[in-house]
Amino acid sequence: MALTIGLREQAVVFRELATLIGAGITLVQALSDLQQRPSSKACLHFLRSAQRRIGSGDSFSSVMNGFPGTFSELTVALVSAGEESGKLDDMLRDVAEYLERELALRQMIAQETFYAKILIGACIVIPLAAQSIIAFITQGSEEGLKVAAQGLLSYLLLIGIPAALLYAVYRRISSSATGRRGIDALKLRVPLLGGVVRGLALAKFARAFAVLFDAGVQFQRTIRLAAGTMGNSYLTEMVAAAVPRVEQGGRLSEVLMQTRLSNELLVRLLQTGEQTGNVDEMMHKAAEYYEGETQSRIKKLSVTIVPVTVVIMGIVVALMVIRFYVGQYSELLNSN
Repeated sequence: MALTIGLREQAVVFRELATLIGAGITLVQALSDLQQRPSSKACLHFLRSAQRRIGSGDSFSSVMNGFPGTFSELTVALVSAGEESGKLDDMLRDVAEYLERELALRQMIAQETFYAKILIGACIVIPLAAQSIIAFITQGSEEGLKVAAQGLLSYLLLIGIPAALLYAVYRRISSSATGRRGIDALKLRVPLLGGVVRGLALAKFARAFAVLFDAGVQFQRTIRLAAGTMGNSYLTEMVAAAVPRVEQGGRLSEVLMQTRLSNELLVRLLQTGEQTGNVDEMMHKAAEYYEGETQSRIKKLSVTIVPVTVVIMGIVVALMVIRFYVGQYSELLNSN
């Protein structure tokens, strides 16, 4: 049975489990209690399976591994660390907080770009709707439907088919590791957008690194797992490549100083954390900095998109008005 449990529901489940276990309730009983509350079918299936398997002696992390694609490797690693340290409730609470921060980051991006999306959509829809309404009023319903059909066909030929072809090419290129790395490297060089992509990647890395490090996960694995959360294969490979040198005794900050991340605040804070023994605290600070910086960059990007879209829409509307009056003037001359 394929499972799809959203991040929001995962966060709720882990937080409630942490609360119940912290109150002295066994994990098996806590899983049973959670089945009594409203949940998705996928979540109920997981809870029942977990209760049954844990009751038979399996660990919670091994049960989660039995649902590939549902829980991230980072989440499973944190739960496993909690089981090994005897602080499962604390780790479940940390997992919930991490997922909630990830959700908040996604909601921030959606909120900051909402108005720009609306304007872009309006820029596409309004011209077609306006032409159809004008034709409907001046020439009747049949002509209005004809204009709408012609407009939709034009959109399909000029926008739909090229967009579909570009998407197919993108999917084909990104299906290989080399192609995906090249595309992700290109994203970092796009004006305005590149800063947003880099900021989000570094914020995710810093947050994941801090949580994993604080949980006591093996250091090299912490680097690999945190790098895997960045969402950009180019940066992921850059950070993950530091693992062999760290295994040879090098400091992570020193290794990253020799990469294109050398000027990033992340590396300087990491260096401070290594010197003071507060690596997790410094990484939390780095995550907060990059989250705030990314929000500012997204606002700047949205502010840039809005006037450009408004100008384009104004030009389109002006051309429609001119076309309408030219048509009316021509009809007037022909009638005379």
